[in-house]
Amino acid sequence: MKKRKKRLIQLIVLLFIATNYLLVFLDKENKVDRIAYVHDWYDIFQANLEETVSTPGVLAATEEKPVYFDKEAGTFNEFLVEEGAQVNAGDPLFSYRVHNYYETEANLLEEAAKLEGQLTAIETAIATISAYQIPEADTESAPSFEVNQDEILVEFPQDPIEANLMKEQYLAEKQNELTQKTAELALIEGQLTELQQTGDTITVESPFEGRVKELSDSLQDPLITVESTVLHAEGELSESMRPRIEEGFPVRIEVSETAALLEGAVAGVSDAPKGEVSVKGESVYPFQVTLEAPPDEGEDAVEGEETAEEENAGEEILDLLPGYHANLIITTDSAEGAATLFEKNMHQNKIWKMTVEGTLQEQTIKTGIKMNEMREITEGAAVGEWVADSPKGQLREGATFITPLKAWQQPWKQLMNPKTTNWWDHVAAGILSR
Repeated sequence: MKKRKKRLIQLIVLLFIATNYLLVFLDKENKVDRIAYVHDWYDIFQANLEETVSTPGVLAATEEKPVYFDKEAGTFNEFLVEEGAQVNAGDPLFSYRVHNYYETEANLLEEAAKLEGQLTAIETAIATISAYQIPEADTESAPSFEVNQDEILVEFPQDPIEANLMKEQYLAEKQNELTQKTAELALIEGQLTELQQTGDTITVESPFEGRVKELSDSLQDPLITVESTVLHAEGELSESMRPRIEEGFPVRIEVSETAALLEGAVAGVSDAPKGEVSVKGESVYPFQVTLEAPPDEGEDAVEGEETAEEENAGEEILDLLPGYHANLIITTDSAEGAATLFEKNMHQNKIWKMTVEGTLQEQTIKTGIKMNEMREITEGAAVGEWVADSPKGQLREGATFITPLKAWQQPWKQLMNPKTTNWWDHVAAGILSR
């Protein structure tokens, strides 16, 4: 009798479960309530994301400038600098004895006169363009002016803003040219004065600032090589990395020798592979990175005050030397304040939204940048929306969701504190609502 009763109860339970499953399965009009129990849920948050690639690099001088010696002009005397020495413009590099005093003096006088003429033309151009007024409104024809009818003709674009920018750029170029020619004239005049005083000796001075990289002991040209003290980073890209890198991409430079961390940008990427092209092995493409110098004193600070970070950055750049190895981290894409979600909460470019109506909604999304385990959401969801994660079997379209009460996360002390809660207002509101 007991066994029959037990079996009957089991049969009733099975029929009840089967009936419920059948009703839910046959419910095409959603008349049967579906409730999803969501245990884990996460909000879509805001984050700054970036995609990067890393490659080894090395620091090198931005340029090398050779200094030559004309053996027909005289006989080499001696070097006046050593390899590795720092030189400024005007510092003596080497000396030599001339073969013919009068011929050398005439050549120097001719060179000095040529430079003086060039300086006069540059000064005239600067004065003329400085006095020229760009029309404030667009004109039918582009404004232009002539400094010297046979030499210089400058035409400006019709847009006044572009024209003023072009004017400033032209003036800056001419000022640099003026400085360079003035330095050259000073060197020639110094050599001429020395020759007239000694009768046979000329000292060649450095025309630029830098570090003496190499002296030619065999007196073959270039006699001296001076490298710039301004550094940049050089690296190589693999075939797979080359299409992703473009000029202007920001770069972080981690220098292993000094533990320095600098900022820079991709200055140029070669379109031709390094060395001989071969079927065997992978091709590599050289590229260069400019280093960002710290701001000038007072540029970003009040009355010339610099922050500790700026001072440290300046010291780091001063301590760097050509040949130091570095890790180059190139940012290929970035997004500030992007709607972000962890990839584990996505299901093949779909998420389960928890709507304000209390139901689940399956939403297709478009994703962007991936950083670590995070992924940018570009379409389909916004910052602040909630996403259900588990259990997966409970996630159904249109289902009403319920979530557990996480008592340990509730601010019970704050709620029960009479100093922070006005209980009389709540009691009065409850009585009036009855």
